[in-house]
Amino acid sequence: MPERHSKIVTLCINEDYALPCAVTVQSLLEHSAEASEWDVHLFTDKLQASTVVRLRQTIEAKGARASFHLAEYGRFKALPLKRGFSSDAYTRLFVAHAFPEADRIIYLDSDILVQRDLAELFDLDWGSAVVAAVQTIFDEIEAVFPSVRCPRLQLGTPACDFLAGAAAPN
Repeated sequence: MPERHSKIVTLCINEDYALPCAVTVQSLLEHSAEASEWDVHLFTDKLQASTVVRLRQTIEAKGARASFHLAEYGRFKALPLKRGFSSDAYTRLFVAHAFPEADRIIYLDSDILVQRDLAELFDLDWGSAVVAAVQTIFDEIEAVFPSVRCPRLQLGTPACDFLAGAAAPN
Protein backbone atom coordinates (compact mmCIF):
# COMPACT_ATOMS: atom_id res chain seq x y z
CA MET A 1 0.00 0.00 0.00
CA PRO A 2 1.11 3.58 -0.60
CA GLU A 3 2.92 5.61 2.03
CA ARG A 4 0.90 8.26 3.81
CA HIS A 5 2.75 11.18 2.17
CA SER A 6 2.42 9.82 -1.37
CA LYS A 7 0.10 11.22 -3.99
CA ILE A 8 -2.18 8.54 -5.37
CA VAL A 9 -3.44 8.58 -8.93
CA THR A 10 -5.62 5.80 -10.30
CA LEU A 11 -6.52 4.77 -13.84
CA CYS A 12 -8.73 1.95 -15.11
CA ILE A 13 -7.47 0.33 -18.29
CA ASN A 14 -7.63 -2.62 -20.61
CA GLU A 15 -5.25 -3.70 -23.38
CA ASP A 16 -6.92 -1.34 -25.89
CA TYR A 17 -6.10 1.67 -23.70
CA ALA A 18 -2.55 0.71 -22.68
CA LEU A 19 -0.86 3.10 -25.11
CA PRO A 20 -3.13 6.07 -24.30
CA CYS A 21 -2.62 5.26 -20.60
CA ALA A 22 1.16 5.45 -21.06
CA VAL A 23 0.72 8.90 -22.64
CA THR A 24 -1.56 10.02 -19.79
CA VAL A 25 0.87 8.87 -17.12
CA GLN A 26 3.85 10.32 -18.98
CA SER A 27 2.10 13.70 -19.19
CA LEU A 28 1.21 13.53 -15.48
CA LEU A 29 4.79 12.82 -14.45
CA GLU A 30 6.41 15.25 -16.88
CA HIS A 31 4.32 18.09 -15.48
CA SER A 32 5.01 17.13 -11.89
CA ALA A 33 7.60 19.00 -9.87
CA GLU A 34 8.24 15.81 -7.86
CA ALA A 35 7.39 12.70 -9.90
CA SER A 36 8.75 10.52 -7.09
CA GLU A 37 5.81 11.58 -4.89
CA TRP A 38 3.32 9.76 -7.15
CA ASP A 39 1.93 6.27 -6.68
CA VAL A 40 0.29 5.26 -9.95
CA HIS A 41 -2.34 2.54 -9.50
CA LEU A 42 -3.71 0.82 -12.59
CA PHE A 43 -6.92 -1.19 -12.28
CA THR A 44 -7.49 -3.81 -14.97
CA ASP A 45 -8.90 -7.25 -15.52
CA LYS A 46 -6.61 -8.26 -18.35
CA LEU A 47 -3.31 -6.95 -19.60
CA GLN A 48 -0.62 -8.90 -21.40
CA ALA A 49 2.51 -9.45 -19.33
CA SER A 50 4.56 -7.44 -21.85
CA THR A 51 2.13 -4.52 -21.50
CA VAL A 52 2.49 -4.57 -17.71
CA VAL A 53 6.27 -4.51 -18.07
CA ARG A 54 6.21 -1.56 -20.50
CA LEU A 55 3.77 0.45 -18.38
CA ARG A 56 5.79 -0.24 -15.23
CA GLN A 57 8.98 0.88 -17.00
CA THR A 58 7.31 4.07 -18.23
CA ILE A 59 6.13 4.96 -14.72
CA GLU A 60 9.25 3.95 -12.80
CA ALA A 61 11.61 5.64 -15.30
CA LYS A 62 10.27 8.96 -14.01
CA GLY A 63 10.75 7.94 -10.37
CA ALA A 64 7.11 7.21 -9.56
CA ARG A 65 5.81 3.91 -8.20
CA ALA A 66 3.58 1.58 -10.24
CA SER A 67 0.99 -0.85 -8.88
CA PHE A 68 -1.43 -3.06 -10.77
CA HIS A 69 -4.75 -4.17 -9.28
CA LEU A 70 -7.26 -6.72 -10.45
CA ALA A 71 -10.50 -4.89 -11.19
CA GLU A 72 -13.52 -6.65 -9.74
CA TYR A 73 -15.86 -6.45 -12.71
CA GLY A 74 -18.22 -9.11 -11.35
CA ARG A 75 -20.04 -6.51 -9.28
CA PHE A 76 -21.15 -4.77 -12.50
CA LYS A 77 -22.86 -7.74 -14.19
CA ALA A 78 -26.34 -6.28 -13.73
CA LEU A 79 -25.36 -2.83 -14.98
CA PRO A 80 -25.69 -1.83 -18.63
CA LEU A 81 -22.54 -1.86 -20.73
CA LYS A 82 -22.31 -0.05 -24.03
CA ARG A 83 -19.76 1.46 -26.35
CA GLY A 84 -17.88 4.11 -24.45
CA PHE A 85 -19.12 2.93 -21.06
CA SER A 86 -17.37 -0.29 -20.12
CA SER A 87 -16.73 -2.03 -16.83
CA ASP A 88 -13.71 0.26 -16.54
CA ALA A 89 -16.08 3.21 -16.37
CA TYR A 90 -17.89 1.65 -13.42
CA THR A 91 -14.64 0.69 -11.71
CA ARG A 92 -13.65 4.34 -11.34
CA LEU A 93 -16.60 4.78 -8.99
CA PHE A 94 -15.03 2.32 -6.55
CA VAL A 95 -11.29 2.99 -6.71
CA ALA A 96 -11.37 5.18 -3.62
CA HIS A 97 -12.45 2.13 -1.59
CA ALA A 98 -9.11 0.48 -2.42
CA PHE A 99 -7.32 3.19 -0.40
CA PRO A 100 -9.23 3.65 2.87
CA GLU A 101 -6.13 5.13 4.54
CA ALA A 102 -5.70 7.83 1.89
CA ASP A 103 -6.99 11.32 2.55
CA ARG A 104 -7.34 12.00 -1.17
CA ILE A 105 -6.76 10.28 -4.50
CA ILE A 106 -7.00 11.40 -8.12
CA TYR A 107 -8.74 9.38 -10.80
CA LEU A 108 -7.77 10.03 -14.43
CA ASP A 109 -9.24 8.53 -17.57
CA SER A 110 -6.57 6.67 -19.46
CA ASP A 111 -6.86 8.83 -22.57
CA ILE A 112 -6.27 12.39 -21.40
CA LEU A 113 -3.29 14.73 -21.41
CA VAL A 114 -2.24 16.37 -18.18
CA GLN A 115 -1.07 19.93 -18.83
CA ARG A 116 0.04 21.07 -15.39
CA ASP A 117 1.16 19.74 -12.03
CA LEU A 118 -1.77 18.02 -10.35
CA ALA A 119 -0.03 17.87 -6.96
CA GLU A 120 -1.70 21.16 -6.00
CA LEU A 121 -5.02 19.29 -5.84
CA PHE A 122 -3.78 17.66 -2.64
CA ASP A 123 -3.31 21.04 -0.97
CA LEU A 124 -6.69 22.57 -1.81
CA ASP A 125 -9.28 23.02 0.91
CA TRP A 126 -12.41 21.27 -0.33
CA GLY A 127 -14.50 22.01 2.72
CA SER A 128 -17.16 19.32 2.98
CA ALA A 129 -17.03 18.33 -0.72
CA VAL A 130 -16.70 14.59 -1.28
CA VAL A 131 -15.43 14.82 -4.85
CA ALA A 132 -13.94 17.42 -7.15
CA ALA A 133 -14.05 17.20 -10.93
CA VAL A 134 -13.17 19.22 -13.97
CA GLN A 135 -16.03 21.46 -15.07
CA THR A 136 -17.16 20.81 -18.62
CA ILE A 137 -16.97 23.20 -21.50
CA PHE A 138 -20.01 21.70 -23.22
CA ASP A 139 -21.47 25.08 -24.15
CA GLU A 140 -18.21 26.19 -25.74
CA ILE A 141 -17.83 22.92 -27.67
CA GLU A 142 -21.38 23.11 -28.98
CA ALA A 143 -20.90 26.78 -30.00
CA VAL A 144 -17.83 25.93 -32.09
CA PHE A 145 -19.21 22.64 -33.43
CA PRO A 146 -23.00 23.10 -33.80
CA SER A 147 -23.50 19.52 -35.00
CA VAL A 148 -22.02 18.13 -31.76
CA ARG A 149 -24.39 17.55 -28.87
CA CYS A 150 -22.62 16.78 -25.61
CA PRO A 151 -24.23 14.39 -23.13
CA ARG A 152 -25.66 16.13 -20.06
CA LEU A 153 -26.37 14.68 -16.66
CA GLN A 154 -29.54 16.75 -16.38
CA LEU A 155 -28.93 17.52 -12.73
CA GLY A 156 -30.65 20.85 -12.82
CA THR A 157 -28.16 23.54 -13.75
CA PRO A 158 -25.25 23.74 -16.19
CA ALA A 159 -22.94 24.20 -13.22
CA CYS A 160 -23.62 20.55 -12.38
CA ASP A 161 -22.00 19.30 -15.59
CA PHE A 162 -18.56 17.80 -14.96
CA LEU A 163 -16.09 15.44 -16.54
CA ALA A 164 -15.75 12.24 -14.57
CA GLY A 165 -12.53 11.48 -16.45
CA ALA A 166 -10.57 13.71 -14.10
CA ALA A 167 -11.99 13.48 -10.60
CA ALA A 168 -10.62 13.44 -7.09
CA PRO A 169 -12.62 11.70 -4.36
CA ASN A 170 -11.90 13.37 -1.01
